Amino acid sequence: MRRGGDTHFYRLDARGDVVALAGSSGAVVNAHTSDPWGAPLPAHEPLPGPCRHASCRCDAPAGLSWCWNRYYAPALARFLTRDIWPGELSDPVSMNPYLVIRAE
Repeated sequence: MRRGGDTHFYRLDARGDVVALAGSSGAVVNAHTSDPWGAPLPAHEPLPGPCRHASCRCDAPAGLSWCWNRYYAPALARFLTRDIWPGELSDPVSMNPYLVIRAE
């Protein structure tokens, strides 16, 4: 990400959540965390970054996250829109449009 004439890099945890934004020198500029459902916890963020939980793009004014093809509401801990993949008849659990990764 380029901001203010400097290049910044995302630091991810093992799950792929953005936990920090570092400058080109490697110094951490932003540090933030989320609860297990993606709701943001208090953070030190002088340079706002668009990505957070599971690398979804954060829409702070709306309190939502854009996760590839649908909106996720961290406060509700659920997706607001259906998944575009319809599932498979041979696997009924996969046909629930609001689950993530077949509820695993």
